[in-house]
Amino acid sequence: PKIIEATKGCPSFFYIDPFGIKGLEFDNLKQIFGKINMISTEVLVNFNYKALLREYELNPSLTDKVMGGDYYKETLIDNKIIDSNKEEKILEMYKLQYKRFFTHVGSCPVLYKDDRMAKYHLIFATSHFDGFKLMNDIMGDVYREFYTEGRLLQIFPKEKQRDLIFLEKEILNFLQNKTQNRKMIKEVFMTKYFLRFKESDYNQVVTKLLKEKKIYSDNGKVRINDNIFLTFLTP
Repeated sequence: PKIIEATKGCPSFFYIDPFGIKGLEFDNLKQIFGKINMISTEVLVNFNYKALLREYELNPSLTDKVMGGDYYKETLIDNKIIDSNKEEKILEMYKLQYKRFFTHVGSCPVLYKDDRMAKYHLIFATSHFDGFKLMNDIMGDVYREFYTEGRLLQIFPKEKQRDLIFLEKEILNFLQNKTQNRKMIKEVFMTKYFLRFKESDYNQVVTKLLKEKKIYSDNGKVRINDNIFLTFLTP
């Protein structure tokens, strides 16, 4: 409460890094999240899924408080879901709680060096897209560096690979039934594929599609800004 009072009326960045999950009770976080209605507030939260599992066995009432409800339990106890998919599903459920307060929410796993299991996840939430773009690039660079540093071969999970051909197809499909600008493309796909692609990748792919005349810009030019509308060219 003292920190919230001290930052009243000020743009604020909260880094919340508890030991385990104690202190992450959602009613506590909502006091911080409530600030966004008055002034720019961003948060970076350490979410430890393994600690959540431990506490669920010992103190399930605490895990309910941390998750902001018991909506996650059905997935947690479902033996038909493999552990890695279960972790991803519960993480996405938890991030939806943040979406009640923030416009943009993304997360990055902090990994063990010798395997692909996450020590914990860093969740970033903001209502300003510029902040989201910056964190997308920063977290993405660190994530890719982890998978390449000191290795002869890239061991990226396929669903995380920075595949510009895949991104090109996604953007073309997105533009088939609507006219959108590049800013909207970035907002949609950075949310969907947070940290997988850099902002420059979106610019590069859109420019390529314009040069190949697969899409057209409102001003008829290839060099455009984020606010110029784009139209899909039907073959």
